[in-house]
Amino acid sequence: MNNLKVIIFLGFFFLSAPVLGAETLEGSYRATVLEVIDGDTFWARVRIWLGQETEILMRLDGIDTPELRGKCARERALSVQAKKKLETLIDQKIVTLSHIRYGKYAGRILATVQLPDQTPNISDLMLAGTVARSYHGRKRVSWC
Repeated sequence: MNNLKVIIFLGFFFLSAPVLGAETLEGSYRATVLEVIDGDTFWARVRIWLGQETEILMRLDGIDTPELRGKCARERALSVQAKKKLETLIDQKIVTLSHIRYGKYAGRILATVQLPDQTPNISDLMLAGTVARSYHGRKRVSWC
């Protein structure tokens, strides 16, 4: 009988515990962009509490950009354009992070990113052109 109680307790505990990968922080969190890595990824210093900051690698939610180490010359050239565009938009600027969550790959953090003046989010600005595509976790389409 005690084993049954333990099984029921553990079942209730695991069914009621939040799934870590599905957890979302709605935000908003103020961050300073330290360095743009590529067209959809950057290092940021995020203020998480009074007098407390952390540095973290962030990825723009909802887009995919070409990779700097792409499979063809076209992808590599587009990746340089995408990185320059993102640098122009956010490098060394204050941004607001919201809807922060884990991506499909371990450790990857996704967020909606906006400038303080509440312009369209940065992903939407990156999509306005040829250097970014809409992306929501499925198989990526080749840039080559």
